Amino acid sequence: MAQVRRKLIVVSNRGPVMFGRDGSARRSSGGLATALRGLLQHHDVTWIASAISDGDRARAGETLQQEDCRLHLVAHDPQAYDWYYNVVANPMLWFIQHSLWELAYTPKVDAAFHNAWRNGYATVNAGFAAAALAELDGMIALIVPPSLAAAAPAGDTFDETAVPVLTPRQAKGLEFDRVVVVEPAAIAEEGGERGLRELYVALTRPTKTLVVVHARPLPDALGVRGR
Repeated sequence: MAQVRRKLIVVSNRGPVMFGRDGSARRSSGGLATALRGLLQHHDVTWIASAISDGDRARAGETLQQEDCRLHLVAHDPQAYDWYYNVVANPMLWFIQHSLWELAYTPKVDAAFHNAWRNGYATVNAGFAAAALAELDGMIALIVPPSLAAAAPAGDTFDETAVPVLTPRQAKGLEFDRVVVVEPAAIAEEGGERGLRELYVALTRPTKTLVVVHARPLPDALGVRGR
């Protein structure tokens, strides 16, 4: 049976390549980029990643055709990226997700961390989501946990020029060509006893394309390994 090539969108901090100031490109050393490299041989992939080097930033904002994928680099606000990576993602989320906190210590979640989350982590991921949406066409919706919905600008649900930001409950009964679901684990948690049902609603709203953006591990109920 012939393998079906699918159109996929990968969103990560590090992309598959990094550009030098002279325009040269070298393979990224990031673990995720290395693990997913085989995927590029079997599917049509658009890879969205942070513009980290000066060479990356010079090429940000356009879709670059690479040998094995299309690459879209996002140039984040430098302060927002610093909070995103050096306060939230690297010293906090990485250790939580890998269960590596020493028993004698606990994460320090203070006012500075909350500021980094709101103005760094959320801002950078909003940039990733906007880049993913730009690669799609048709009626698009963004489905997010209630905790994120209040901070997001909400568009008219049936306005083709805007992207509605909905909670799973608001999206129930609606369908869209393309849907971006943000943080499935938070959707499941914040929904309480109905959390997994609300996550099911979110994941079944698209008729054509589903994009999942997450920093936290996916819920075990989804049965996705290596996440």
